[in-house]
Amino acid sequence: MMVFTQQAIQYRVTLNTDENIFIVFDATNDEIFATGATIEEAKDNLNQLVKE
Repeated sequence: MMVFTQQAIQYRVTLNTDENIFIVFDATNDEIFATGATIEEAKDNLNQLVKE
C-alpha cells in the first residue's frame, strides 16, 4: 500500500484486477473512495467527492 499526497489530500491507490478498475481511498477515511479506469480518473473523482 502506498499513500500519496496531492492538493492537501492524502490518498492510497489499489487495483481491482477482477474488474480492471483503480480504487482511490482517502488515506484518513476508508469510507470515502472513488473508482476510475485510470489512477488519474479515480483521483479526480475522489477530489470531487472531498469538495462536496
